[in-house]
Amino acid sequence: MGKGISSDAFSYLMFGFSATFGKDVTEQHWVSIFQNLSAEDITWRAPWIRPSFLLYNSLRDSLYQLPMDWHNWNSPFWVKNPFSEEMSPELEMAKHEFEREKAKLLRDISSFQEENYQLKIDVQIEKSRTEKVQKEAEITRKELSDLYLENKKLRSTIRNSGLGKSSAEWKEEISNIKGGMEFWKAEVKKEEEKAAQLRGKMRDVENVLQAHQQHLDDLLRALEEKSGQHDRDI
Repeated sequence: MGKGISSDAFSYLMFGFSATFGKDVTEQHWVSIFQNLSAEDITWRAPWIRPSFLLYNSLRDSLYQLPMDWHNWNSPFWVKNPFSEEMSPELEMAKHEFEREKAKLLRDISSFQEENYQLKIDVQIEKSRTEKVQKEAEITRKELSDLYLENKKLRSTIRNSGLGKSSAEWKEEISNIKGGMEFWKAEVKKEEEKAAQLRGKMRDVENVLQAHQQHLDDLLRALEEKSGQHDRDI
């Protein structure tokens, strides 16, 4: 217990209570009440009184303290942390549902990322095959062009000289050249068809990759929206 309340400090306290309890209560009665106040009395009789406000108004013009222990006065007024309370069953269920949906979305995203990675590898493989076939087709076309030039030179030689070989020999050589040209024509056609097939396959793989990427983007967007909604609900 500290010293008693001075008359000046007491007047500030009495001013706030006079309207409620009337002016017929004597000063001695108020002094007796305040001297016998305990923490339990403050808790249930005046829970709306802030200790800082009461102390300020009662002590700003006085050097005396209220006749009570400050720790006991202040302890009933600690504010309980609302987040320390247990969540309601509805909120708990919503949280678990969100966690399940989030886990499923993350699994789907991981699966699509693996598929996209494999598809990108397939695209690179098909591109390499297509480039190889295109190079082979270019080489075949060059060889065919060389055969055309050789045949042209040979015919010119036959017309100009006609010497060194019989007609049968020249015909056989020309036939061989023509046969080679037909062979290389077939090879060029085969390589071009193969290249066309590979280009078509590569386009199909790229389309599948694009579709998977779009689905992956949708899943990521859905996960972001659910996370935002969950944060707003919390």
